[in-house]
Amino acid sequence: MTGTEAAKIMEDFVNGNRDKKEFVEYIVNNTHRTLNQSLIGLFIAVLKYEAGASYDGRNEASVKLCKQLLPIIEDAYLPYI
Repeated sequence: MTGTEAAKIMEDFVNGNRDKKEFVEYIVNNTHRTLNQSLIGLFIAVLKYEAGASYDGRNEASVKLCKQLLPIIEDAYLPYI
């Protein structure tokens, strides 16, 4: 599976799905701890990228939030163990 294919699956999942509890619980409680850390690293990478994204009314809140989080996450180091 390519990154684009995985992103499309995620896009399809979040499209109209407001209840992400099952997804989050699975990531936190059921993935291998190393993979869990890698997934958190992926989410951090998304946040960093979003902080620099252009925005309009549809994603303004997420871009602004990511900009606020950037000082906390920009130097995050999550080793692959």
